[in-house]
Amino acid sequence: MYMFVEEAISDAFKVFLVGMVLYSAFFILLLRLTFYRTRSFARKNLRTLGKLRAFAEKKEREADGEATWEGRELLNNVIARYRPRM
Repeated sequence: MYMFVEEAISDAFKVFLVGMVLYSAFFILLLRLTFYRTRSFARKNLRTLGKLRAFAEKKEREADGEATWEGRELLNNVIARYRPRM
């Protein structure tokens, strides 16, 4: 009788360990996918912000410098925030 209890406990522990390994692998995979998705999101928005900067500079040139520097500074701060750090 004790032998069956020992085997049942051993089997339950093995199932628990296998479950934890699978859970850890799934969590690492999910974390990795989230990282790649966030990085691509930042790159896409950095391109969009670059286009916005070019558009703002073009409008400033057309207006003969009447635009304020606050807008450019704010845009530069936003671009710096999303720029990938190396």
